[in-house]
Formats: sequence, structure tokens, C-alpha cells
Amino acid sequence: MDSFRFVIALALCMLIMVGWTLFFQPKPQPVPQGNLPPVPAAAPQAPRPPPPPALGAVQPPPLIAEADQPEQTAEISINGAGEPERLKLKVSSREGGISGVWLPRYRTRDGKDPLVLIPEDAGAAALLGLWIDQPTVQFDRRKGHGALRNWALEAAPDKGSAAFTKEIDGVLVRKEIRAIKDRYHVEVSLVLENRSAENRQLHYRIQGPSGMPSESLRTPGTDLNLVWGDRGGDGATVNNVLTVSSIKGDWVSPYADRIVLVGSSNNYFAGVLAGADPQTQGQLKSGHADTFTDPRNLEELARAEYKRPFGDLLPDERSKVEGKAFKNVRTAIASRDTISLAPGATVTHRFLLFLGPREAKVLAEYPQFNLPEINYYGWWTMLVKIFLQVLKGLHAVLFSWGLAIIGLTFIVRACLHPINRRQQASMMRYQKKVGAIKPQMDALKERYANNKVKMNQEVQKLFKENHINPGQMMGGCLMIFLQLPVWYALYSSIEVSLDLRGAPFLWITDLTQSDRLVAPLPFTIPFLGTDLNLLPFIYVILTILQQKMQPKPTDPQMQQQMRMMTFMMVFFGFIFYAFPAGFLLYFIASASISMVESKIIKKILAREGLGPNAGALAAAGGAGPVPLVGQALYPAKKTGEGKRK
Repeated sequence: MDSFRFVIALALCMLIMVGWTLFFQPKPQPVPQGNLPPVPAAAPQAPRPPPPPALGAVQPPPLIAEADQPEQTAEISINGAGEPERLKLKVSSREGGISGVWLPRYRTRDGKDPLVLIPEDAGAAALLGLWIDQPTVQFDRRKGHGALRNWALEAAPDKGSAAFTKEIDGVLVRKEIRAIKDRYHVEVSLVLENRSAENRQLHYRIQGPSGMPSESLRTPGTDLNLVWGDRGGDGATVNNVLTVSSIKGDWVSPYADRIVLVGSSNNYFAGVLAGADPQTQGQLKSGHADTFTDPRNLEELARAEYKRPFGDLLPDERSKVEGKAFKNVRTAIASRDTISLAPGATVTHRFLLFLGPREAKVLAEYPQFNLPEINYYGWWTMLVKIFLQVLKGLHAVLFSWGLAIIGLTFIVRACLHPINRRQQASMMRYQKKVGAIKPQMDALKERYANNKVKMNQEVQKLFKENHINPGQMMGGCLMIFLQLPVWYALYSSIEVSLDLRGAPFLWITDLTQSDRLVAPLPFTIPFLGTDLNLLPFIYVILTILQQKMQPKPTDPQMQQQMRMMTFMMVFFGFIFYAFPAGFLLYFIASASISMVESKIIKKILAREGLGPNAGALAAAGGAGPVPLVGQALYPAKKTGEGKRK
């Protein structure tokens, strides 16, 4: 039995490792799809030196940053047909870009204000901010430079467009942002016109979506991703997702001259800057990203731990807060190293800037960029997408997202029912066989009380003679392993479903948050926090009752195994304490269905002479091999011929 005990321990270790991998490790980067031509290995991603100056150019003196002029702002809005506006942008002359983004159709978690997609204090350069490295312009890839501040702003009275202009070293730069009705994107034109009498060679970097807030409530920052797309061998865009936590230092897209788009995303929303046409894409060289400490998270942690703003903290206090704050991401797209402009020449590059929800139907409106590919949820992406569709279908019938989750639980349990009933039948047969040879086992234990090795050998020999396989008691662990992909996919579905975000059910105000029956409490619950969540306690009680309903094994080692399983279920209750209410709702519904299912299976197995007391009855009948003939769990229906007979 020592080998069996080792198998149990190994299974539990595997369960913990798989659970850790699925729930806590960062999502793996997907393998790029499409037929890509071979490319050389990427060089270390170190910052590139600026390109050499044009021939005959004079080395510039150190440039003093231009003083900020009075800021001008304007709004751009996109209205749906007879609906609230889809997208609202604030543009600023300070950096000649977008300083804030709102999605008025979606609300903040408390439901009071329109959702902020990119805050004005995002901590990154303005979206569409531009910097150009020329011989007479000081260059700083991360922060830009003073020469490209203080743009002239022209805004349309109808809030449908805005344009920025600025002249740099004889080159007139014009950026125009135009709203597109009933969509979640704007069109961006970048015009470079050489008004000097000399040739100009330059290249630019344009700021992509950066500083997007985290939507993850349990572990802020873990849902932030870098998104980029490259041209594949067939010309189609191949999109990739990389968790921000896995970015170390400066990131550069791996395939030079193939970049199509770059952006960022959280659980529910995404921002993407993409070359809008092949001519523009052909002039783009690479995507860039680097991380920075999220300023809003810094303020939250400082006020929570020290009751003071971050700027008022002492140096050691700042270091502690910075060590706990999560990282956000800045993104940018760089053009090719040299764009040549003859005197009087003009070049126009066009971009599409998407700022909206990660809903499949919305992303499907941009097939030229394969945007649905950014909805990548790890190994179980397909299962997550299936669950999302099933939940939407059930909601259309039940009119409640809470009931839709319960309905999904019924479907999952129905799919697992054949395996479950076979496992229960197998365990009951095992207990019946063990009960039949219990007198012989007791005799062996008494005979070899001082020789455990010999006793185990004789017990295993006895099991083999009576065709008893201890692996039959692994049914409970097997069911847990089979449900692990379901648990992970359901958890991911709840985390990324915009429909469930803010959806109420009973006393639950948001199925994507913990149920928070009482919050906050006037005191702190050790290891659990200041919120009283009821669902985890209901789950623990139901799982204990479920274990009590299982057949009581006569073997002491099997009894110890059942106690271990009960402890694990209680332990899961503590692990899941702060998990989304929708996730706990699934577990509670699953435990309730399992209790009813167990009773039904027991009645069916009674026809086979199997039941809770089968082991004891068999033990009273004597020793010796027990020839059990397997029978069908569900009797076949009578055929027409059988009825006539």
C-alpha cells in the first residue's frame, strides 16, 4: 500500500502544480501563425543609437527644451445611431496628440461615471505624440523632446476632427484625427512636407496606446498585455499577445520591416495603432515598448498604506510602495531609418487607431488586421470562446447572467456524468471486493505485524489473486483533473466577459467581483481581508456535505484519503475567497448538482448489488475470491420483439 500512497501524493502534487500554472503563471506568448519567411535571429533588444546626420550637416549644439506654451484642448466624439456616443477623445496642443480617452457606453465599476480607457494622468506620452530625430533636434525615445511640443491646434466645431501642425527645420508636420461614425476607431493622417531648399532625411516614432488602466480586481496589473501584429508570408496580419509582466527592459518587435500594429489591452478593452494601408505599412520598421510603474497604482498604495499622497512619502516609503506597484506599458511605432524628402516633396502616412471593447463582434469589423486574434487566453482559448458563446445563448433564454452560469454548470456536469457514474461504480466495486477479503487482510496484518514489508507484499498478492486494483479509488482525483480545464476556462470567461462585468445576481452587485455581502467590515478577517464574502462559506459547507454522502470505505487508508480530499475542498474555499462571484457560483451549483447526481447513481448501482453497505455485507459472507460480473448501469430499453414475448 506504500506504492498506492505514493501515487496519491504524486497526484496531489500534480494537481497543485497544474493549478498554479493555470491560475497564476503569466499567459504564454502564442507562436506566430502564418507562413513567415526565415529571418535571422533577433539581436539583443538594446536601445538603438540615433541615425547618423545627413551628409554635410553640422553637429547640433545641445538643445534647450522649448518652454511650454498655453495649452489648447478640444474634443472629438463618435456617436452611434440614436445611441450614446461610443468614443470620446480629448486632444491637446501640448504634445500634439490625444491626452484622454473615454468610452461613455461603458461605466466605471461603481456605475457612476463613463469608463476611462486612457486617463489624462496615464504616466506616458500623449497618444499619437510624435518625435523626429533630425540633425537639429535633440532625441529622447521615451520622453520625446521639447521641439515637438506646443503644436498649433485646429478643431472642427462639430467635434468630428482635429488637426495639429508644427514646422521643424523646414519640414511642416501635420497630424489630422478624424472620427468615423458608428465605429470604435479614428483615422489618423501624418503629412510631412519639406518646405526648405535642401533635401531632408528623417525618421519618426509615433506614440501608440499606453497607460491603460488594469481591470483585474484580485491582482491588479496581471491583465495588462502588449499587443502587436506582423505581416506573415501570405500578407495577412499575425497578431501576438505578451503579458506586460514578462517585458524586461526595452522591447522591439522581432521581425524588422514587418510591423503592422502595436497597442495594449486589459481584460475587457484594447487600444491598437495600425498602418491603415500597404503604402504606410511598407514605411514602418518596428514596434517598440517599455514598462513604467503605474502612477495611479502608486497613489492607491501610498494612500492605503501611509494615508498620504505618493509625493509626500519619505524615500524609504517610496521604495516600498514602488516595489509593490505594478508595471504598465508604453508603445510606439517607428518608421524606417530614413524618409527622404526633396525640396517641396510631401509624404503622407495613414493610420487607424482602434479604441474599444474586446468583444468578438466589434473586433470582427476589422478583418484586415485580424483583430479577433488579440483575444488570446492561453492554452484554453478555444474553450473560453465556447463558454462565452454558451453563456450568451443561455442568457438570451434565462435573462439572467447568474442563471446562465448555473445553466452552464448543468451542461458541464451532464457531459461529465458518464465518467462520474463509471468512477463511482468502480469505487463501489472496489469497496465490495475489499470488504469480501477483509478477514484475510486482518489475518495478514496480525501475522506480519512486525514485518511491514512482508505484510504489504502479501496484501498486494491477495489483491492480485482477487483481481482488486487500488487504482479504482483514484476516481475522485480523476474527476478533479478532468475539470481543471473547465475551471480555468470558466475563470477566464468570467474575467474577460464584458457582459458579466457589472452584472448583478441576488445580493451580488458584480459577478466579476467577490460577492461582498458586507463590505467593508469594521475589522479585518485574518488572511481574508475586510470584506465578508458569503459564497466561499456556502461552497465549503456543500463540499463537506458532499463528502459525507460518499460511501464510507472500510479500509483505514481509504478513510484517510477521504479525509484528505475533504481538507483539500476546505482549502480551496480559502483560496477562492476573493475570486469572482460568478466563479464561486459555478462551484456551488456544481456541488449541489453532484449531491443529487450521487443519489441517482446510487439507486442505479443498487440494481448491481452495489451500495454503501456492500462491503460490510460481503465481509459477512466469508473470504476467498469474489467473482463479480460487471452489469450495465442503465438497463437497455426493451425492443419490440421483447415486448411481444
